[in-house]
Amino acid sequence: MSQNKIRAVFFDVDGTTYQHSIHSVPDGTMDGLRQLKKSGIKIAISTSRVKGEMVHLPSSFLELFDGIICAGGALIEADGKIIQESVVDPEDAQRVIEYCRKNQVVLRWADDRFGCFYDCHTDLDHDAIFEYLYLMCPELRPWNHEKLIHLLFYVPQDQEEEIRGLLHHSNLVLLKRCMEVTGLGISKASAIKTLADYWNIPYEATMAFGDGYNDIEMLKTAGIGIAMGQAHTTIQEAADYVTAPIDEDGIAKALRHFNLII
Repeated sequence: MSQNKIRAVFFDVDGTTYQHSIHSVPDGTMDGLRQLKKSGIKIAISTSRVKGEMVHLPSSFLELFDGIICAGGALIEADGKIIQESVVDPEDAQRVIEYCRKNQVVLRWADDRFGCFYDCHTDLDHDAIFEYLYLMCPELRPWNHEKLIHLLFYVPQDQEEEIRGLLHHSNLVLLKRCMEVTGLGISKASAIKTLADYWNIPYEATMAFGDGYNDIEMLKTAGIGIAMGQAHTTIQEAADYVTAPIDEDGIAKALRHFNLII
């Protein structure tokens, strides 16, 4: 696939386009996004953040995008309208939440009305994580059988098989410090396929940028997958190309490498 035929580019947010050390989007990244949009290439973000965790992202950044994929692929917006909203199997959700309650595990749930809340246990350490990442903390509100689109919980990696045993009709993704649950077959990778289909763009004419474990399948799915320079070796090995870290203008450098911007 020639890079000159790329018609859509998908961007992870945290650590890829959004730099936490400055709580903003680097100027070079913003310039690259504007150039892509001006050239007629579709651009979209693809994030595990839910709507309630996106409230402090710069409006000038969000307004650039033709598509927004959030909640790990569960919620997809295109051209200003929702084209997909997938819910977590309610029985799976209940089993995981009861497990977290029993074991005093910090769990954040997100419903189909764009709210996000802690279910039970919380502590200052996890509040600090949310504040650092999103400049906000979820409110404490025990889940009461609302329809869920995303679950995020801080369980040690060695409990993966135990958690998987609780999920019969849902997707589990392992992150560095936590795990997330979406509906069956729902992921960042499935979402870029959905959005590409909506725009009538072949998958091989897409490009994706990411730096996290939940970006691996997305990088493999896109025509060209690009890992950020600070990403773990496992993520870099899944990519077609590795660019510079976010704080070294990695987005813009990769876009120039593939002749998509000047």
